[in-house]
Amino acid sequence: MNPKAKGEKTEAIVIAELVRRDYKVLLPFGDNQRYDLLLDTEQGFKRVQCKTGQLRKGVIVFSVRSVQSNTKKTYVKNYRGQIELFAVYCYETNSVYLIPIDKLVGNTTGKLRVEPKVGIGGKKSMYAEDYRLL
Repeated sequence: MNPKAKGEKTEAIVIAELVRRDYKVLLPFGDNQRYDLLLDTEQGFKRVQCKTGQLRKGVIVFSVRSVQSNTKKTYVKNYRGQIELFAVYCYETNSVYLIPIDKLVGNTTGKLRVEPKVGIGGKKSMYAEDYRLL
């Protein structure tokens, strides 16, 4: 599946899961926004960027940036200040995860641990179950 088709499929799955759980989902006109959808919550509108996660060695990995290119240059941008949430769908776990952008460290890759971490020390893990859409 090409990346555009995969992204559209992920977005459709995320929207269906949100609607199924009675979230109020709004869709922007066109595809030139930095977000894919809005959630209408009691705390106001939340801008959401949908991403496809891949399960690798017990961790769901997803991009927290966008890459756009033309014939002259490639542009890489993060989403800080432009969204409040990532909605990540992982085909291997068949689940949607809602992650506040403020919980993510770094500018390239988000990681949600599915399996318990072996060993001690290192960075604090973000567990997928804590962000799974219920």
